[in-house]
Amino acid sequence: MRLMISAAMAASMLTGCVLTGEGEPEGPSPFDGQWTIGEINGEALLPLPRQAAPSLTVQGEQLNANLGCNRLNGNWPQQGKPFGPLISTRMGCPAPIDQWEASLSQALTEADGYRIAHSRLQIFAGEAVVLEGYRPGDVHQWLSWDGEWSLTVLAGASEIHGLFGGRAPYLVLDLDRVQAHGNSGCNQFFATPTAAGEALQLAQAGATMVMCPEHLMQQEQLMMQHFANANRTVEVDGKLQWWQDETLLLEFVRSQ
Repeated sequence: MRLMISAAMAASMLTGCVLTGEGEPEGPSPFDGQWTIGEINGEALLPLPRQAAPSLTVQGEQLNANLGCNRLNGNWPQQGKPFGPLISTRMGCPAPIDQWEASLSQALTEADGYRIAHSRLQIFAGEAVVLEGYRPGDVHQWLSWDGEWSLTVLAGASEIHGLFGGRAPYLVLDLDRVQAHGNSGCNQFFATPTAAGEALQLAQAGATMVMCPEHLMQQEQLMMQHFANANRTVEVDGKLQWWQDETLLLEFVRSQ
């Protein structure tokens, strides 16, 4: 579904600047509308296949959220003012949705500000970002990235462990058909590429279930977590990079 955005929002997408909501011209607020929730308290929300994406909708001075079970309603305050407690329906929810709802309620109770950075809505308490959301886009804007890429940088890993025969872990993008697959050094994975703001996110990932040595399992978890946490993806000098703010998480080069 295509969403209309304000001129202020469009400007932030082009320049990467931050919108805080202070001193904005009159007209539609850049915060209004529906956002897909990507993270709460730094933890990526990864819905299961065929599970609706968790969402937060802002409309004027009101907000509502749906993480796949209960509907939560609350106040969208002025900058610097507390959000206050949420009002929620009371259905029993399966894991992990029940934990997501509890984390969301706590995050918004503590929150006192918000902004748009890298085309993402960020709600924060003090200086800590407690919720991040994005407007889904069209992955076809990145069709030039189609093909096979080899992993060269994995933040948090002292070294990258390759596959048999010395082949590096790899990623194959087929954005024309909205598909992706690869190998982390342990299992094969399959994912649906999503345009999450300025980031190419690999959502609803599935994988083979081979039990690998511990260091390969850790490498796999780190790689998939970085795909979820990145807030922008860029191609620079033939290198495909996933960044979280100013931290380089993943880098790939085209396979020969």
